[in-house]
Amino acid sequence: MSVGAIPLSEIVAFLDLHQITDIDERLEYSKWIRFLDHVYLKLNSEKSEKESKEKPVGNQNKLPGKRK
Repeated sequence: MSVGAIPLSEIVAFLDLHQITDIDERLEYSKWIRFLDHVYLKLNSEKSEKESKEKPVGNQNKLPGKRK
């Protein structure tokens, strides 16, 4: 499963669900949610890149078994 940014429609749904109706509050919440989401996506991307560089591809460390 890939990771992506939180859609604006989901942020709006969250604000509606929690009955946050003041436009200035909605903008402030939206800015913070998008900022934190951006930070999370960046950290997740860096972690994935690091893990993919460290992880060997396939079963390179295993020797083939003997055939009978």
